[in-house]
Amino acid sequence: MIKHKTAFSKSRMLVFFLIFAAIGGYLIFKSFAANPNLPGDLNNDNSVNVTDLSILLSNYGTSNSTADINSDGTVNILDLSALLSHYGENYTPTAASSIYWGAYMDGDQTYNIYYGNPAPNGQTWQDAPWGNTGNTWDRFEQNTGKKVSVCHYGQPNPWSQTTFYGSTADICTNRGALVAMDMDTGTVPLRDIAAGNYDSSIAAWAKNVKAWGKPFFLRLDTEMNGTWEPYGPGKNGNTPQDFINMWQHFHDVATAQGATNITWFWVPNIGTTTAGSVYSLDQFYPGDSYVDWTGLDGYNKNSTYQGFYTIFKSSYDMVLGLSPNRPMGIGETSSHEYGGQKAGWITDALTTQLPKNFPKIKMVLWFNWRNSDDGGATWNDWPIESSSTAQAAFKSGISSSYYTPGSSSIVNLPPLTKVQPLP
Repeated sequence: MIKHKTAFSKSRMLVFFLIFAAIGGYLIFKSFAANPNLPGDLNNDNSVNVTDLSILLSNYGTSNSTADINSDGTVNILDLSALLSHYGENYTPTAASSIYWGAYMDGDQTYNIYYGNPAPNGQTWQDAPWGNTGNTWDRFEQNTGKKVSVCHYGQPNPWSQTTFYGSTADICTNRGALVAMDMDTGTVPLRDIAAGNYDSSIAAWAKNVKAWGKPFFLRLDTEMNGTWEPYGPGKNGNTPQDFINMWQHFHDVATAQGATNITWFWVPNIGTTTAGSVYSLDQFYPGDSYVDWTGLDGYNKNSTYQGFYTIFKSSYDMVLGLSPNRPMGIGETSSHEYGGQKAGWITDALTTQLPKNFPKIKMVLWFNWRNSDDGGATWNDWPIESSSTAQAAFKSGISSSYYTPGSSSIVNLPPLTKVQPLP
């Protein structure tokens, strides 16, 4: 027995030195959050494996808090021993009993094409919540077989429209769905907003929000780390810090007016490095004092097919590293058809990935809009109705009790409070 233990220890030490030599001691560690349920799972992938060992070794001798498993202030031999004692172990997350689900439900560029005008109510197809009964919302729920618990739509910024149209938001809540509202600051330099140049408009809008009173999600300047947005980095001289300053100032002005029913939903595009048109999302986080829910937008849209896990996991880990205690939501997602592979992508996302591998995600919003990124030369096949197989896969996956349907109990929340995740 003693010889066996000695040999095993030597093999572990060999692994130690081989990995140390391979990584050269320079592995960059910034985008992971340790798994609190499994000591040694430093990258939070629910397994203690060679990646965790590499992370620990690259931080050996430092005070990195995530790699410091025993929390004694230094990554040392005791942390290595703790990791090795759990090496090869796995953790199966306990999923929430249910999460919110919903969609951006487009009518004029989507159902108009798929079904032709007029809609059953005699009107043209309109984006939900407009049109209400006999229009886009009804048709989407008919196609999914389930009532949405979140209605996603957009409204202008306060200096373009100081009125908060509670009557529009009421269409959602009257149907048992929470509101997830997009708002963007447009081409206004973010530093001008942070400097207070638009305070009177923000304050007037916030007073109207308080008067309405019901809790709702506000997605302010979503995908702020993408250069394709007019408020993105590099546009009008905007920097990541300008975005943070703008968000914090907008938040403070609205809160000062008593609009505490705003659930501040921070939603960057996926991206853990600065490359091409996407900046690393961690440069844009305003801080937990200014954010109620974190989130991500991400699509299966590249030249080659990618599964939900591959698309979201690294960004999900980075967001958890920034804010481990905030609930998270998927603000937009969908997939191209990829020659018929979309149905399988949907099934995997709804039945495996979200319930089993992404336990902090408490809401998912589908992007059901056949939009165009090139002025109408080509059209994206994001809607679930892009094929009969995709629609059937979505209907089957969303039928799970994991995805809570809309109801009066969902929206019957105390006035001027925040939306909380479902138990």
